[in-house]
Amino acid sequence: MRYGVYVPNNGSYGSVRDLVELAECTEASGWDGFFTWDTLTAGGTPVADAQITLAAIAASTDVVTFGALVTPLGRRRPWKLAREIAALAELARGRFVMGCSTGSGHDFAPFPGEVQTAAERAARFVDAMEMIRQFLSGSPIEWTQSERSAGVLGEDPTVLSLKPFLPAPVEPVPFWGGASVQRRFEQKLGPFKRAAKMLDGLFPVGDPWDSRQPITLEEFARAVDYTFEGSPPPEGFDLVACGCTLTGQAETSGPGGFANEGATWWLEVFPNDATPAQIRPLIEAGPPRE
Repeated sequence: MRYGVYVPNNGSYGSVRDLVELAECTEASGWDGFFTWDTLTAGGTPVADAQITLAAIAASTDVVTFGALVTPLGRRRPWKLAREIAALAELARGRFVMGCSTGSGHDFAPFPGEVQTAAERAARFVDAMEMIRQFLSGSPIEWTQSERSAGVLGEDPTVLSLKPFLPAPVEPVPFWGGASVQRRFEQKLGPFKRAAKMLDGLFPVGDPWDSRQPITLEEFARAVDYTFEGSPPPEGFDLVACGCTLTGQAETSGPGGFANEGATWWLEVFPNDATPAQIRPLIEAGPPRE
């Protein structure tokens, strides 16, 4: 199992400089990864741009794996996002992870012209993943939108025929998919099935999010079963668990229990009201290896 730190990009963490300094501290303290959110708005609190932050982290660290968990793909132009991924991959030299999801309604609602329904967000996700994979291949792009996706979005099917415009990353960029295990509403299985079919890893969390208990061991096991229906994940597929164990407020199993359920990564989260200055000593103590 590998160990990482996972913090927001808003509120008291809404400073690129602070996030870069935490990433540097994470690397110096023996952790394997540093991950942040990709929140666009946060109720009037400061928000650090995720892609700018990741570029700064790439330039200021040497060995730590990093990424944003997660970016709602329907909120981004696939060709622009692919260009950003290629640039981060070049800077990171194999250390960048692209976290992605369909997003939730609050990711889109404040802005005009955005898709609003879950079906539309899922269609945009599938289209974007198909396009981004081609854009990053270094090969000529020949992509036709499925009739199903076009129908959901109320569009005529789009066709792309382009010469390569991005360098293929020297090392492939892994894509981890965010997926919610519902605690209040009906469970949707689409994000899990798309992760199994299209992605390289799964990052499940409980919904609604609780930093003291982002996912329970039972919820994590359910998420894996939703994804693979009792079959083992393919070789190299990452299963990412997270929890709060370093503050004495843990309400979840430690990393070992999740490792027994197949987790390949443990991400440490912190209380919502903690500040970068408060969590720095916890990070400096090193990962909770078992």
